Amino acid sequence: MFTKEFIAQSHHFNDLLSHFPFLKIEEAIPFEINKGEVEQLLRIFESVWQEYYGESSDKFELIEAWLILLLNFVKRSYSKQIALDESDKIIKKANLKLMARYQALVVSSFRGDTIVETFANLHSTSYYADKLNVHPNHLNAIVKELTGQTASQIIYSHIILRAKELLTQTEDSIKEVAYKLYFESPNNFSTFFKKHTTFTPNSYRKSTIL
Repeated sequence: MFTKEFIAQSHHFNDLLSHFPFLKIEEAIPFEINKGEVEQLLRIFESVWQEYYGESSDKFELIEAWLILLLNFVKRSYSKQIALDESDKIIKKANLKLMARYQALVVSSFRGDTIVETFANLHSTSYYADKLNVHPNHLNAIVKELTGQTASQIIYSHIILRAKELLTQTEDSIKEVAYKLYFESPNNFSTFFKKHTTFTPNSYRKSTIL
């Protein structure tokens, strides 16, 4: 009901998943609520509806407040009905699933048969976060927690792995390798490769032949 853009523009939601970790869970978990709680929830939704279709210039600020109230209401119900240890297991499972999807997406993005959108930056965490429908900060936090590496380091490690494969297993020129790995120029690729391996692409290729 609330777009990513609406969430992202609000400073109130900067640390949303830390305050409301149940939002990490992809599966639907139904809650039982009583009649009084139903009336409370309906009032919240009606208030959001009225503000959204109202003419007040500050309506989105009030909608933010109603959304925070709604999330806290859900958090209360979640805490009542889901045991803490069970909650931790569910969230850990969700984190592991996100990590696996991220790693698979990075690998598939650098395959030769993958169709990539024009101007897409496959070297950026934001590209993959958008594909996974999560905030880049959240993706980075999960990757760091599970692997000890940043999300960017996962990307860079795979780029180096693919570069080494192309340099040693094909006769592609350095320029061709650079563009296959989505670098803007061969010079950018050479600088990146040397930074992460201490070799230039040419010297690495020659060392493996010897």
